[in-house]
Amino acid sequence: MGLPTLVNEFPVLKIKPLASDNEFPPLDWVRFAAKNMSIRFIELKDNIKERINYSRYSYIPVCNLEEDAPLFIIDTLYARTLKMH
Repeated sequence: MGLPTLVNEFPVLKIKPLASDNEFPPLDWVRFAAKNMSIRFIELKDNIKERINYSRYSYIPVCNLEEDAPLFIIDTLYARTLKMH
């Protein structure tokens, strides 16, 4: 039995990385990475709020939303409409 693994037992909110997150300067990359991480962490609040709003609108759990949330919501709402008729 044992302890549950985080990946299999708990919901995970996936945030799409930016392409610029993998572009490091050859010198002083540690400072650049720390600054970039700090900026992304501050922006995370807005991203999570947006995901929560999507979730409330569509009645889809936050962690079930895919990367392209608006498209996923449209598909889900359309499927629900088709299922009713």
